Amino acid sequence: MSAFPPKTDIPFSSGRFPQPIASVSGKPTTDASPQSATKRFELEPGETAVASCRFDLNANLHFTDGSILLTDRRVVADPPASADGEAASDSEPRSWRLDPTTTIDVRLRSAVGRIELSQHGRVVARWLFTPARAKGVHSLEDAFDARIHGQSSSRAAASKAANEDQPPVAATALADDEPAIAEGMAASWRALARVLAFARPHARMAIVGIFLTLASTIAALIPPYLTMPLVDSVLIPRQAGQPVPFSHVWWYLAGLAAAAVAAWLLSWARSWTLAWVSERIAADLRVKTYAHMQMLSLDFFSGKRTGDLMTRVGDDTERINNFLSVNLLEFASNVMLVLLTAAVLIWINPWLAVVTLAPFPLVVWLVYSVRFRLRRGFSRASVAWADMTSVLADTIPGIRVVKAFAQESREVDRFLSANDQVLEANDRVNVVWAFFGPLVSLFSEIGLLVVWAAGAWMVFTGSVTVGMLSA
Repeated sequence: MSAFPPKTDIPFSSGRFPQPIASVSGKPTTDASPQSATKRFELEPGETAVASCRFDLNANLHFTDGSILLTDRRVVADPPASADGEAASDSEPRSWRLDPTTTIDVRLRSAVGRIELSQHGRVVARWLFTPARAKGVHSLEDAFDARIHGQSSSRAAASKAANEDQPPVAATALADDEPAIAEGMAASWRALARVLAFARPHARMAIVGIFLTLASTIAALIPPYLTMPLVDSVLIPRQAGQPVPFSHVWWYLAGLAAAAVAAWLLSWARSWTLAWVSERIAADLRVKTYAHMQMLSLDFFSGKRTGDLMTRVGDDTERINNFLSVNLLEFASNVMLVLLTAAVLIWINPWLAVVTLAPFPLVVWLVYSVRFRLRRGFSRASVAWADMTSVLADTIPGIRVVKAFAQESREVDRFLSANDQVLEANDRVNVVWAFFGPLVSLFSEIGLLVVWAAGAWMVFTGSVTVGMLSA
């Protein structure tokens, strides 16, 4: 991609990369505000504008200029690239009444993004845009989610997850049906299975890591078994005046220390083993991706930005490595810990187990409710980072040309705009993440209060001992 505005009248050849039909300025125009968009479209009496954005590609992937306005009743817009599965041929604005089945889905991969308006489970309109319009488009999507649904449409999020890695398609492929939520979940599992397939050459070490995970989890459950007799058989009887040798305390303390050391050693071995496996999976994935890129045609590279390709080989594989070595490891450990803890609690006292595990469904519901927002936020952050990388990849190799034409200020503005998009995308994720973590902690504290309340009542009724409750 050149560091300067593209020339005019370049024929559309690849069918995938936007081509201009008129001269385009180096700095994109700002997105329309709801007030300015209201002047473009005729509103009904009492109708209120909520949000708006602009799109800049037509059905032929040529540059154009159009607006989309969201009101409290309708979506009003300039002619889309396609409507009801067919290419739009008129030039008059169109409108769609909002109903409970209305969804807006935004996708941006590489050089072309899509805004899809769906009703009753099918796409009724589709607009195309370039990354320069991404900020305004995402603002419209957020306004729609907040006003109509209060959160991300689960159907839109599932469809987006199922198609996250699909390249931009030509106008002839714009009428494809969207996958359902089940299909999106199945696609996510298939993607995970493809990644884990790279672990086959390291299957022995992976199996060792799984056994170490199970062993470290079991070792972490040993202290409660030692705490209960320490409290019930040693401390409480001694406090009541019964003769108990202090040497009993040393035995229990030695057992607790041995359990702690064993848990530490097993956790260290588990972390190192699975990190060793994940590093080699990521390395194999980088080589596989780079080797596959060498086999692609020049037409593929003409429709891709350098920053996107660099992100795929570098940052994306590193994220996969972090997922396998940290996130997946913690998830597996926590699942094992919950299951084993539940089994131990049920064996000790079923009613105390029910009270202790009562907050767990709330935590599961909380994770499920925010996962679509987090997935969309991380996807936006990844796209924004690729945009910023593309600016660097365009400018640094052509720095002599930039200086020859005194374009330093323009390139700084381009980078500033891309950097602002990265900052905004990360801020959106941090808002959700900062709220999610403390809320989980709050549920845990509430659950602890419930356990103490129910446990105290059971101690008074003689159902459990103080040692059981404290463990």
